[in-house]
Amino acid sequence: MNHYEAVTLLVPEFSDKDVQKYVDDLGELLARLGADDIRPARVERRSLAYPVKKRTEGYYVHVHCDAPATLPEAVRTEFKHREGILRLAFVRGPKPENEPEPAAAPAREEPKPAPEPEPTAEPEAVPAEPDAAPAEETERDDG
Repeated sequence: MNHYEAVTLLVPEFSDKDVQKYVDDLGELLARLGADDIRPARVERRSLAYPVKKRTEGYYVHVHCDAPATLPEAVRTEFKHREGILRLAFVRGPKPENEPEPAAAPAREEPKPAPEPEPTAEPEAVPAEPDAAPAEETERDDG
């Protein structure tokens, strides 16, 4: 069995009830297709880096499970024409040791302007003496 992370991007128009229904349906489908150790979904609404099907926001749903290699294609086939799914991807990789709990998204703050540097007086350049040559070190044989 392989370890998979299923990542789904849902439309932002979904209500919390619609998102939860999708998560439940996905969990049931994964179990029916032979997935083990299904970890609860992590759901977060985020802005997208670029528009997907003319939408700039969406719900990301992450589910981890151990499943046979046929699972990703079977899930794609099952959800292919389902409304509300913008993207569906499976990532195969090592099982995460201690998956951190998702932190609450920090509130966006307005960037503060950089403080003006304090003006400092520039030291006056002291001209070097033209006659002064750098002192040369000589090796001494003390012994």
